[in-house]
Amino acid sequence: MHALIFWFSVGLLTPFILLVGLFLAITAVGLLAIRTTTHGTAYVGAAGQMRMLSQRLATEAQQGLQGTAEAFTRLKRSRDEFADLVQALGSGGMVGGAEVPTSADSVRPALDKVAQLWQKTDKNIALDRWVSERVARKGVRYYAESTVLYDE
Repeated sequence: MHALIFWFSVGLLTPFILLVGLFLAITAVGLLAIRTTTHGTAYVGAAGQMRMLSQRLATEAQQGLQGTAEAFTRLKRSRDEFADLVQALGSGGMVGGAEVPTSADSVRPALDKVAQLWQKTDKNIALDRWVSERVARKGVRYYAESTVLYDE
């Protein structure tokens, strides 16, 4: 006990407190860096996935309109994935297995443009789905022949 009092009386208490404080600060900065990196990786992954899904949506819509029944199922799945990503990036949520906060104000204008374009595209997809349901019920077939209209 007397040895402990001796070391503190010599002036080692202040360096010890500073060392513990430095350790806690480094730990906090490291955890913040890991969290920020995880969010950044999730945002970049979501952007790449949205690019791929937008191409897939166009392909599947075309295939569906050409009469491929499975294309409508894939179209709905891709539509749902894209809508989930737009919603998660806009107001926070799960992206690629990571919980992310709402996107930063600096990217909000670009994200708002994507959301506006998505609303138009989503309406078109809903129309495609409606057409596929009507075609399926009536047993209508699609013929891949060009049709020419003449004004008379």
